[in-house]
Amino acid sequence: MFKPTNRNILVEIEKPEEQQQTDILLPTGATQAPQFYVGKIIATAFDCSAAFNSTNCGKMIVFPSNMLQQVEVSGEEVNLISENYVLGYVEG
Repeated sequence: MFKPTNRNILVEIEKPEEQQQTDILLPTGATQAPQFYVGKIIATAFDCSAAFNSTNCGKMIVFPSNMLQQVEVSGEEVNLISENYVLGYVEG
């Protein structure tokens, strides 16, 4: 398992819902990325602040999509976000 360091949070991204088809034709692959993502905390770095300690694993967070770092490790894609870019938790 990948272990984040340097105040990073390992997240699992929630897939955005599919949008309804429109009557406008767009080139293949021309989709607009969402401005924000919602992700589930999988693991946190040991040096994260108390707000992101290991007891928060499983909680949902919101962060800007352009701050997501996607890294391939051993053939698996890993999603990392710095704790500085977390906008908040999703309750409920």
